[in-house]
Amino acid sequence: MSAQLPLAFRWQVPSQSFSNYIAKSNQTVYQTLLQVLDKKEELSMYLWGESGTGKSHLLQAACQYASARNQIPVYLPFSQLQHISPDALDGLETVDLVCLDDIQQITSSSPAMLLEWEQALFGLFNRLHENQVPLLITANTQVQSLGLNLEDLVSRLSWGYSFKLEPLPENCKRIILQKYATSLGLSLPDKVADYLLSHHPENLKQLIIYLDKLNYASLAKKRRLSIPFIREVLNDRFSGE
Repeated sequence: MSAQLPLAFRWQVPSQSFSNYIAKSNQTVYQTLLQVLDKKEELSMYLWGESGTGKSHLLQAACQYASARNQIPVYLPFSQLQHISPDALDGLETVDLVCLDDIQQITSSSPAMLLEWEQALFGLFNRLHENQVPLLITANTQVQSLGLNLEDLVSRLSWGYSFKLEPLPENCKRIILQKYATSLGLSLPDKVADYLLSHHPENLKQLIIYLDKLNYASLAKKRRLSIPFIREVLNDRFSGE
């Protein structure tokens, strides 16, 4: 495996699992993902949708699923593109699962770097396909709208399954936050969860980040989650409210 791949990219959030994933209208996506991981049919899956629809959660859960079966998963968050170079993809065909999150980020690169990324991804796809290694990819839009220039890569990314993730109903968001809080050992009362949702109702991904920050603060200060405590810890976000 390439020395360019930081260990942190192997797998980041073990608390995001299939057990605390709420599928709802994405039930078909969830069931199909399990088939890909079990190598029953296609070995690649492209998931797209707006922020907060659970794309990263599914990839992290897939990594946990693979790890629990004594397999080696690799997770690359392209939101941290500044820390990843195209040669980080070298050798990934030797692992058991490859997850590429927010792949649309490469299109913000310079034309020369975008070409390097496209060629590296094309080569990786072919090697994974040859070695029968499952590949999971997420983006904020469908393949044809990514703005890629390498037609062969667009063709490869169109292989396998492609699903748009639908946003969760409003009444499910509190449940997700509370399940995640429980996985961290936190108690998140209804009124506190509703307070968080009222300030950032559409971006669950950001709220998960807030809960991680609140968890560290709660442990350090030995305090329970409350609205005053949230205002104190997240004053950079909720100041003056």
